[in-house]
Amino acid sequence: MSYNIEEKRINDIYGVLYRPKIDKKIPIIIFSHGLGSTHKSGDIYAKHLSKLGYAFYEFDFRNGGNKSKSGNDTTKMSVMTETNDLLEVLEEIKTWNFIDQDNIILMGASQGGLVTALIAHKVKVKQIILLYPAFIICDIVHKYMPSIDKIPETFNFQNWVTLGKPYAKDIWDLDAYTESSKYEGKVLIIHGMLDHLVPITYSKKANKIFNNCTLKKIRNADHGFYDEDLKEALKYIEEVLK
Repeated sequence: MSYNIEEKRINDIYGVLYRPKIDKKIPIIIFSHGLGSTHKSGDIYAKHLSKLGYAFYEFDFRNGGNKSKSGNDTTKMSVMTETNDLLEVLEEIKTWNFIDQDNIILMGASQGGLVTALIAHKVKVKQIILLYPAFIICDIVHKYMPSIDKIPETFNFQNWVTLGKPYAKDIWDLDAYTESSKYEGKVLIIHGMLDHLVPITYSKKANKIFNNCTLKKIRNADHGFYDEDLKEALKYIEEVLK
């Protein structure tokens, strides 16, 4: 199935819409990228799933990464600012007249998976797909910060991206599992068994807190899916969508 690709901003949030060429209302998948990444990490999923008849919207969180087109001051970003961004995106997409409003699916990778899980119960969505969701973030913050009063103005997160005090402060008291468990719809989690950034034990725990969840383990995958691991992940996604 062919599709069109267009840049589509929602307020000051930069995004790209993949829209299948279908003359009827179509389902949509909304993709949330990981920490320090951009919408482009969703490209491979967008190209594949759009051919199956799904619209696919991928976007840059505000200040979500150094190459973000929605601002790149990562010291202003946090998991909670990203939950607000995703809610804002959803609010706009619910006004698009070509979308089947009963068939909205959220997909998130790593930190984007955590963000997706946290807001799913607040909105009407058919199901959520979490790729190696970063439920570990709360533990990491508490491990490296002695107390909420001693959070530095800026800090380097795992030698990866420079973050600011709001990042740690906003999730200091967050119980991510309890908040996420409020979602009662269908959940698919896909996680690599060799993930060195987010051990699969975090997704095993998440699998138990949702009422309707399936956990798919990819034997040789690390934090991210490529080549044969990607094909396996796409197979699981297709199965749950059908």
